[in-house]
Amino acid sequence: MFDIRLICKQPDVVERALGTRGVLVDLASIRLLDTEAHTLRGEFDTLHSAQRQRSKVLAELRRSKEDTAPMQSEMQAVSVWTKYVQSRVRSAKEKHQALLGGLPNLPYGGTMSRLGYPA
Repeated sequence: MFDIRLICKQPDVVERALGTRGVLVDLASIRLLDTEAHTLRGEFDTLHSAQRQRSKVLAELRRSKEDTAPMQSEMQAVSVWTKYVQSRVRSAKEKHQALLGGLPNLPYGGTMSRLGYPA
């Protein structure tokens, strides 16, 4: 399995190394999926955190016998959106892993050194 950091930091080295194995690959799509997954994960984390904070506020409102209907409907909408974003994170990661899993191993040793990556 590839370390995505190598692909992101030195895509030209990875492309040349895979080229020595006769594999032509577009690493841009892998990098794009990685970026998308990270962006979506950040959005999910933000939504999930907001959801937890709102749950605490909702509990306080219930204890003080205040009307919770508006906040509950808002939380339901946030919950639906959170689940949608979470499904997109999973989808992006699955596509990402499938692309990475289809790549052969990089050559070891002298070949990588000649291509500019320390072996």
